[in-house]
Amino acid sequence: MRHSNTPRFRCLVCCAAVFAWLSSGMPFEKIVYASDWPVSRGNATSTGVADGKLPAKPDVLWEYKTESDKSGFEGTPIVYDGKVFVGDFEGTIHAIDLTTGKAVWTVKKKDGFVTPAAAHEGKVVIGDFSGMVFCLDAKTGEQVWARDIEQQVANGANFYGDSVLVASEGGTMFALDLKSGETKWSYTTGDQLRSSPTVWKSFSLLGGCDGKLHKIDKVRKLARE
Repeated sequence: MRHSNTPRFRCLVCCAAVFAWLSSGMPFEKIVYASDWPVSRGNATSTGVADGKLPAKPDVLWEYKTESDKSGFEGTPIVYDGKVFVGDFEGTIHAIDLTTGKAVWTVKKKDGFVTPAAAHEGKVVIGDFSGMVFCLDAKTGEQVWARDIEQQVANGANFYGDSVLVASEGGTMFALDLKSGETKWSYTTGDQLRSSPTVWKSFSLLGGCDGKLHKIDKVRKLARE
């Protein structure tokens, strides 16, 4: 398991620029719920674009630190329903109140996380070093299901309908049922997958270490390269 004592990894900083609070004139709570960032690239199509305008001089609203010097954050934090979700190197998933920066809940798992979480329909999904994919209730942290895909997960999940799209270091993308975690279908590239799936219309776009862009038909389960 990898560790880092670097302070920038141990500390999660919430800045007003992210939510455009200072320049908007709107109550902070309204900006929070209007500006969810539920997957690593902001939305299913991976635009990476946030609503709102940047203030001229962003202010730090709060900082959140892990209790252990051996822990830290590598995955991109996501924002969903007024909370920030992020997993750390030591295997703890943190749900943080976006307004106060205080922990809402934490859940400890066996292995660590380097991937962003992803949230949809009241659930948070995240994969770990060892290939376990966890689905938790976003409000309480209670485990909904856990699934061992036996391949390390190093990127954030995405969603299409009631399916969770999870790509693995083993070169396979799994479409898991959001309610049960069961595999609906899978697609194998033959090489490592370190990028999150992008959803466009009825397709998933996936860049792999094989140097190809894979266009996967999620409805008919066909693939084009």
